[in-house]
Amino acid sequence: MTLPPQQRRAIALIVVLGALAAAGLWFGMGARQAATSEAEAAPAPAATEQAEAPHAETLAMTAEAIANAKIGVETAGAAELRTEVVLPGEIRLNEDRTAHVVPRVAGVAEKVAVELGQPVARGQLLAVLSSPALSDQRSELQAAQQRLALAQETHARKAPVGAGYRR
Repeated sequence: MTLPPQQRRAIALIVVLGALAAAGLWFGMGARQAATSEAEAAPAPAATEQAEAPHAETLAMTAEAIANAKIGVETAGAAELRTEVVLPGEIRLNEDRTAHVVPRVAGVAEKVAVELGQPVARGQLLAVLSSPALSDQRSELQAAQQRLALAQETHARKAPVGAGYRR
């Protein structure tokens, strides 16, 4: 499996930072141990010992406590690194490429022919609406068309054919 250059750089950076942190801890512990050894070797005034509360720089643990805490020292070596990163986030539609479709009449969607996010073409069926208002308008349109056809027939019967027609 080949990793992209960006991931390889990120892994190398993590390894280098880890090595620097480990070196800093290692040398920092050595300096603390040396300072502790020097402090123990130097005689302390009796007044200072009584005024300050005693505390230790190191923690003594029994072999059983070390085993229970699963503390150990290992040699660094090759290991498999995870290539996934878990981040909190939210998946949203691209608002620049999304159109909000609003019907011209109120109604209930009986059937939706497309899925959210699916590309559509002009004239494509998106949904089937059940609308009482649209049904009323359609009935009024049919009645008006019938009245128009009747008026046109009546007009055609009354109007004489030819040039002698005057009003």
